[in-house]
Amino acid sequence: LTVQRVSGEVVFEETVSARASVRRLKQALADATGISPAAQRLLLEGSAPLEDSDCLEDQGVDSGVVLTLVQLPPPLLRRLENSRSSLQSLTSKDQADKVSRQRALEPIQQLRLTEAAASVPVM
Repeated sequence: LTVQRVSGEVVFEETVSARASVRRLKQALADATGISPAAQRLLLEGSAPLEDSDCLEDQGVDSGVVLTLVQLPPPLLRRLENSRSSLQSLTSKDQADKVSRQRALEPIQQLRLTEAAASVPVM
């Protein structure tokens, strides 16, 4: 089994049992690369990430296969990205709420203009 980074750099090349779990492979990769299992995503030929609880064989991984290792950003960076995304969502929601309030007030403003026009004496 060969594991390489997206760049093509081979980081792991070992004989692994097809019945081994993805979790066990990730632990071996952590020992070899220093990347924690939680930060690893293993892709088989561009497919969805392999599930930790499944065995390699069940995921279609057999001898001669090359897996791609994608390293997730550190949790702090991920939280920052989530915070930015949440802030952008709130900003968009606030803008939408402001437009909704303005639209809701339009009939009232129109009524006030009509009342003001009616109270102006005609000469």
